[in-house]
Amino acid sequence: MKIGSIGGTASYASFRSIKTANDDINQTLGRLSSGRRPVVEGPVVALLAEGLKAQANGYEAANRGLAQAASVLVTADGAVASQTQDLQRIREIAVQASNGTLGAAERGALEAEFNSLRENIDFTARSTNFNGQKLLDGTFSADVQAGPNPGDQISVSIPNTGKTALGLNGLNFDTQEDATNALVAIDSALSKLSGARAKVGAAYSRIDSAISTNSVAQANVSAAAANVTDIDFIQEIAKLSLQKIQLQASIAAFNAEDSAKKSILELTLGKK
Repeated sequence: MKIGSIGGTASYASFRSIKTANDDINQTLGRLSSGRRPVVEGPVVALLAEGLKAQANGYEAANRGLAQAASVLVTADGAVASQTQDLQRIREIAVQASNGTLGAAERGALEAEFNSLRENIDFTARSTNFNGQKLLDGTFSADVQAGPNPGDQISVSIPNTGKTALGLNGLNFDTQEDATNALVAIDSALSKLSGARAKVGAAYSRIDSAISTNSVAQANVSAAAANVTDIDFIQEIAKLSLQKIQLQASIAAFNAEDSAKKSILELTLGKK
């Protein structure tokens, strides 16, 4: 019996078993440290994960644009609410001017207040803006990107609420009849302002709904991406425990083989 051949193949197999078990442990520890699966485990899966992340980022970007559009509408609604207050005061003045017992001086004072409020309504329409874009002069119209995909858009437009568009030009309280006739036009203007606020409110509701929908979708897509790329910690810890047992068994087998080899060697040398 040749001494060099004793246990050679078995020892090499045991050593390979130890190395394999040790490599497996290192890979598991690496996954536990990063919390991610290695790309080498599945390039197709990695590509899927990147696509999901891109979609999640798209939802987030869309919500930033929607939030800005919501701010536009809040600004517009506040301005129209101010115009509505002015117009309601104008109606009160018109009702007072419709009294046939008023003298010329009293009627003139009411008309002066009316003219001031009417100009204030028009100034609000001309001056209200968001980032330099006028909102109430009839020129504002925008398509808001409401999602991560082409075509995910919400069209937003705001009516003209200037004095001419509201039909307030040409009104006066010179006589009781003029004031009575003005009430009809003022009521029509109030209806137009109510319609403008309703349109702004409807657009805001659509945008608010889109933001909520995107937030839920982003969370779901992000979770899906995490499921694809992130490891199962419980599963990996259980795997690590098993790998440690396998390593200990391999080391024990190697030591047993080494002891047996030494015993055989001692017996062989003793016979000589």
